[in-house]
Amino acid sequence: MKKRKEIASIFFKKIIDSNSEAWIVCNKIGDIIYVNKRILTLFDYKRDDLLGKKIEVLIPKSLQETHIALRKQSTKNLQNRSKGENLNLYAEKKDGSSFPVEVSISFKVFKKNTYIISLISDISHRKKKETIVQQYIANQHSRTQRHLDAKLEILKSQINPHFLFNCLSTLYPIIISHPLNAQKFTKKLSQIYGYILLAKDKVFISLQEEIKFVKTYLDLQKTRFGNVFDLSISLETKKDKRKILPLTLLCLIENVFKHNVVSKTEKIQITISIVSHGVLVENNITKKKQNIKSHGIGLNNLIKQYYLTTSKKPEFSNNKKIFMAWVPLIEN
Repeated sequence: MKKRKEIASIFFKKIIDSNSEAWIVCNKIGDIIYVNKRILTLFDYKRDDLLGKKIEVLIPKSLQETHIALRKQSTKNLQNRSKGENLNLYAEKKDGSSFPVEVSISFKVFKKNTYIISLISDISHRKKKETIVQQYIANQHSRTQRHLDAKLEILKSQINPHFLFNCLSTLYPIIISHPLNAQKFTKKLSQIYGYILLAKDKVFISLQEEIKFVKTYLDLQKTRFGNVFDLSISLETKKDKRKILPLTLLCLIENVFKHNVVSKTEKIQITISIVSHGVLVENNITKKKQNIKSHGIGLNNLIKQYYLTTSKKPEFSNNKKIFMAWVPLIEN
């Protein structure tokens, strides 16, 4: 029976010794009593160099005091630890070089003695790959964000002068012919630019705020043209809590006045409604006889902004009687 136990002991030692993982066994006070071949390869020690030494010989000097405290605490509680428990652990080779490791710990009580069994894995290669991937992601994110920020600032700055130029061009003749109307126009213009200053630093704004702004803008146009257009906003649109890109509806409504005849005989009908998770702006076409020169800022600008911020794109259609512009809404 004794001989059979000795044979079994030798057999299991050979299995552990040939294991690809590094095994080390210590007693309760941290003395190394057994190491397998993988430990010797990993740390570049000979077996006799380690047996009888404290386990801390394999730990960087700056971490040894902390490890001793942890070892005493875990030995007292006999608390096992699995690999990969989000601990940043390091080991030290014979030449003093350190490397990242994962360590699992288990305890075995045998003949009233407590033994600590540690399995150690070198994760240097994995950590190096993780670092490369993290740096790449961070660089790509930073580069993409800088690109988006720059593009959006350029696009927003294009809208503002475009709108201001149109308003100032309108204001000049009103000052001469209708000074009182010019005062009202200037007040509305200041309210609109207050909104633009509020919205310019935001990526998205609520649909309700944008509609409120559009109403102010149309009041401005009423001062200019009189009662030559009608606006219809569906009830569900007024209650919708989703978001939209700032100045989107301004761009669409402004195009209506830019490309259509504005007169009492040819009244413009504008409707705003919710269709297929987006806002639909429709107007009847009362095309001007003379061609209006386009600077390519309005709708192209809007398409670019949506391209940079969402996966959905605005859609435009024209059946020669009705012009339709659809822009996606952004979920909260």
